[in-house]
Amino acid sequence: MKRLLLLTNTRRHLDAALKHPYQVTVLTEHPWHVDHPNCTCIHVPAFQDLHLQDALALLPGAADAVVALTDEATVLAADLAWHYRTTPHRAQGARWMKHKDQMRRRLAAHAPQHNVPHLVDPSAQDVEAFLTRYREVIIKPGSATGSQLIHHVSTQDQASAALDAIRAAHLQPLVEQFMRGQEYSVESFSYAGDHQIIAITDKYKNQHFVEMGHQVPARLTPAQTATIQEAVRAVLTALDHHDGPGHTEVILNDHGCFVVEAHPRLGGDKITTLVELVYGIDLAEQAVMWAVDRTTLAVNPSARGSAATVFFDPSVAASLPQAAHAAFEAHPHVAAWKLPAGAAHPAAPYRSSRDRQGYVVYHHPESPHAHQHAQDWLTEVHYD
Repeated sequence: MKRLLLLTNTRRHLDAALKHPYQVTVLTEHPWHVDHPNCTCIHVPAFQDLHLQDALALLPGAADAVVALTDEATVLAADLAWHYRTTPHRAQGARWMKHKDQMRRRLAAHAPQHNVPHLVDPSAQDVEAFLTRYREVIIKPGSATGSQLIHHVSTQDQASAALDAIRAAHLQPLVEQFMRGQEYSVESFSYAGDHQIIAITDKYKNQHFVEMGHQVPARLTPAQTATIQEAVRAVLTALDHHDGPGHTEVILNDHGCFVVEAHPRLGGDKITTLVELVYGIDLAEQAVMWAVDRTTLAVNPSARGSAATVFFDPSVAASLPQAAHAAFEAHPHVAAWKLPAGAAHPAAPYRSSRDRQGYVVYHHPESPHAHQHAQDWLTEVHYD
C-alpha cells in the first residue's frame, strides 16, 4: 500500500485522500479523531513553527508522496518531499511563492513582463522617491497572509504610517506600484512542469483589499482568457513550480497581466467548491492522485453555469437571525453557508479576511451571474 503524507487543516482534504487505498499520515493543527484503519493523525501546534527535523521526529517513517493543501505548510511539505526523494526538485520554488518579496526578485529576473515595480524593505528616502514617481503605491508585509496590513497610499505621511505599522508587527515591508485593473485568481494544476489552467475566478474586494466574494467562471473574453493563461504559465515556470495545484492572483489591464501573488496550493474562500460545482473537478482529490499515482484529469472542462462565494458584509451579518438556517437550506441554489457565530459587529468595513463573519455559496446551473443572483437573494430573502 502506497504511503501518503498529507499536511492540511481541512477535514475535507483528508476525506478525499481516504477515498483511495493509501496509507495516510496526516499532519494537522486540529486535534481530529480519525477512526480509519489506513490513517494516522498527528497533531502539531503550528505549521509555521515546525521545522524539518521536528517534523521528521514526529513521523512514523518514509512516504511515497507528500502533499500540502494548507498555505502555512507548503514550504515544510516541499522540504519533506525533497528529504524523502518523492520529488527531484528542491523546495526553493515554494519559498519564492511563500514570501512575496522573494517572489518579486525572482520574477524581476525571469518574468519581468508580469512583475510590478517594487522595493523590498526600503528606506524612507527610497519610498519618497518611489511615491513621487508612481503617485499611488501599495505597502504591505513581504510575508503575511489574510489581507493583513495592506495599505494603499498616495502621500508621504500615509507611507510613513504604513511602514511604521508593518515594522511594528516585526514584518518586512514590500512596496509596489499600485496597479489599476480587474483582479482575478487562477486555479491551475501542474504535471511535471506542464501547467494546466483549470478555472479563472472573478474577485470582489472592499476598500481595504479584503476579498468579499468570488465567482467561477470569470466573465472574460477569449482574448482576455488567453492573456491570463499565458501569464500564469510563465509565472509558474519562473517560480520553479513543477507539480500539483497552483493559486495565482493577477491584475489585468490595458498594459498586460501582472502578478499580485502566487501559491503552490489550492485556492481558499471555498474556491475549490466553486470549481467542483461548475466543472465537476475535486482539486483536493486530484492533488492526492497526482502525487501518489501520477493520475491526471481532463483539461478545459465545460462550465455548468456559475457559482459564487459571497461573504456577508457587516450589516448583513448583523441582521441574520438564527431562523436564517431554514431559508438557506430551502433555497435550491444555495450549496453551502456559514452564519455568524454569536453577535456580529457591523461597525466598519472588514480590514482582514479574519474579520469576515459568514458566507453563502451559490450555484446557478444556467446563469453566468451567480454572484449577482446571490447578492440579490440576500437582500430580498425573508426569514419567517
